[in-house]
Amino acid sequence: MKLPYLHGSPLLKYERALAKLASNFSGLEEIIVDESELPSEIIPKTVMQSMQAPLAEQESVLRELIARLPLFEYHAAAGGEVWNPLAESLQDFRARHRRKGKVTLWRDWGQFPTAAEVEQWLDRWLDS
Repeated sequence: MKLPYLHGSPLLKYERALAKLASNFSGLEEIIVDESELPSEIIPKTVMQSMQAPLAEQESVLRELIARLPLFEYHAAAGGEVWNPLAESLQDFRARHRRKGKVTLWRDWGQFPTAAEVEQWLDRWLDS
């Protein structure tokens, strides 16, 4: 995912992490009913929303919005294991469980991982 409007912005440092996040959520399109929640829609929209904040607040607004994306309400499980979108892509999770049985996808209004875990993940991406 390219976010060309980030160039020259203090948020540019988040581009790789956001692209990775979008990639990890790829495949959820089959159960997302609201098209505005598709990874390809909601991540750029969230970035644009954060860029509306005063310059000094843009980074904290982006982090807060990303950490609470509705995408984290979508879950997958197979073979007693729950998919962690910060650790692997949905496609990789499905591939690992292909022989073990069906991967179940659902939406739960509880977020996983937590907002704090998402922010820690963002920090690790920025440090790498």
